[in-house]
Amino acid sequence: MDYQTVLEKEIKDLLRLAPPRGGVVRQSGRGGYDINLEFQNLVPREGLTISPLLVQKPLQLEPSLVIENLSLLQVSEFFCYHSTASGSEPLQGD
Repeated sequence: MDYQTVLEKEIKDLLRLAPPRGGVVRQSGRGGYDINLEFQNLVPREGLTISPLLVQKPLQLEPSLVIENLSLLQVSEFFCYHSTASGSEPLQGD
């Protein structure tokens, strides 16, 4: 199975088993914006991260996480999932 297929399966499994419950964008006290994301039934897996489309700082995917201090241009409803499978190079998908 090639890496693209593995990544697609991981993302489909993630969204089927742990659909996003919602996200909230709030203005932070530092002049930027914070995105609060929640996933129901998510079992965190090593090497599975998420980041907003225009932000190159992936965070470990957790049931509840906050992406902090984004500029207005970085706030997005689109996210990139990143996965590292068995020590391979990071796989990316959006």
